[in-house]
Amino acid sequence: LTYMKEVEGIYVSEARTTAGKQAMNQLVTKTLLRQAAEKKNIIVTEKEINDEVAKPRKSLEGQGQNLESALTAQGDTLANYKERIELQKLLEKLVGEIKVTDKEVTDYIEKNKDSIPEGTKETDLKSQAKEAIKQEKFNTKVQALIQDLQKNAKISYPKAV
Repeated sequence: LTYMKEVEGIYVSEARTTAGKQAMNQLVTKTLLRQAAEKKNIIVTEKEINDEVAKPRKSLEGQGQNLESALTAQGDTLANYKERIELQKLLEKLVGEIKVTDKEVTDYIEKNKDSIPEGTKETDLKSQAKEAIKQEKFNTKVQALIQDLQKNAKISYPKAV
């Protein structure tokens, strides 16, 4: 029993430390992204955010549910959801348009042909492939952007208590 309490204490302590570091990194990253957007005069309007919020709201209402209840059930809030939308829109504007060529789509389909369900329409397949490639390119550009921002930033972390 003493051993289990000791293990639990270490686990909880390490989990807090890890969570604290992750939270600090997220706050720093959000700040750096907002600063980069501000330098480039990039803004996300309330209308853009509300337009994005309206999509799942409408879908959920069609199912007899509401967005706020769905978010609460997931341990989330409308304010946090809106902030994630704002950050996503900032990233999209900072990264810019992502282009996908027909050759990339063809290569992607060929590379992943074993995992494609039989009977998938070619137009659907090409559309799905294009979206997957676009998302992969976007994620790569976002990671490069964040690494660049972090590398060039002067970040001061508070000392641990």
